[in-house]
Amino acid sequence: MTHVLPLGLFRLPLWLLVVASAALVSGCVSQQTGKSGLLKFTYAADDNILDFNKPIAIGAKLDLVVSAVADGKAVTVQTASSDDATILSVVSYSGNKVTILANAAGTGTINVTARTSSGTTVDDSIDMRGGKALSVKLSPGCGGTGTPLYLTGGHSNGIFIPYELYGANNEPVIGYGYHPLTIAPAASLALDTTSTAQWAYLYHTNGVPGSVALTSTLDKNTWAIQLVGEGAIDGAKLDMPSNTLVLAGGATAIVYARPTVAGQPLCQADGTFAVKTVTTAICEVKAAGQQPTSQSIDGWSFVEVKGLTVGVCKFEVNWQNGKGGQGVTQSLQIDVGKVQTP
Repeated sequence: MTHVLPLGLFRLPLWLLVVASAALVSGCVSQQTGKSGLLKFTYAADDNILDFNKPIAIGAKLDLVVSAVADGKAVTVQTASSDDATILSVVSYSGNKVTILANAAGTGTINVTARTSSGTTVDDSIDMRGGKALSVKLSPGCGGTGTPLYLTGGHSNGIFIPYELYGANNEPVIGYGYHPLTIAPAASLALDTTSTAQWAYLYHTNGVPGSVALTSTLDKNTWAIQLVGEGAIDGAKLDMPSNTLVLAGGATAIVYARPTVAGQPLCQADGTFAVKTVTTAICEVKAAGQQPTSQSIDGWSFVEVKGLTVGVCKFEVNWQNGKGGQGVTQSLQIDVGKVQTP
């Protein structure tokens, strides 16, 4: 089977393709018009995006982005307040954003006065809910078997571990900054408290390899990960759904040359690597230099493949610090096909 591979989608790991597809339709947000019909309130979402009024976890924050219904343009928030700060309080507001904090279960009304792009001042309000999270579910790993492996040390972006919060009747509970987990050993990971991601916790490592247990304080479930140093890398594999790229007219595609440790994939490996093209008449391959974003957390080892002609594209990826500092080189190859015309 062959695949035409758009550049953007190949920057996403497979498990994020569903989210990416949803983004094409919804923008991955939940939104609702205020009670007076003058302002629209929007927040980033990846759970039940059509349901705006999901509860915010007690202890979590949520950023509301405000725009004018009349022209869809951003507004400037002049004032923002809550009718019951014991349930929901306004932490801050600036520009077109209002940040609220859930303090207790229940429903509260957020009142906003804003200036539109035309200079008109309007008032509107929106009801929001606070709710108790009863369980948390982590989704560590990137394929393979056994305990998920992550690289420790030497990278400023940290590691992302996707999570979901649930309340009564398994209703999704939203917001960021609520972390009902213990970490053992405690010094192995440090939660990034500045992250506003609702889909993943961002941790920074201490550079020391070892086993880490993350245990829920809500239901006592535990997830294990293994931190390894860059010297543990001893190979690599291509992480793509097909071994054939259809690249017409010198087009390029981004693929992921995932480093491995004893045959197991190394997740989010922000290692030092270099790429060498072997079949220079067939293709040009180079390190893509991509850095992870909220939409692409698993691709520090991206390589860019440019097809020159039909054939087998062979290249080598070298991790200079692999194998205990000796370096490790892995030979990889991709079939470069041509677009079939009717």
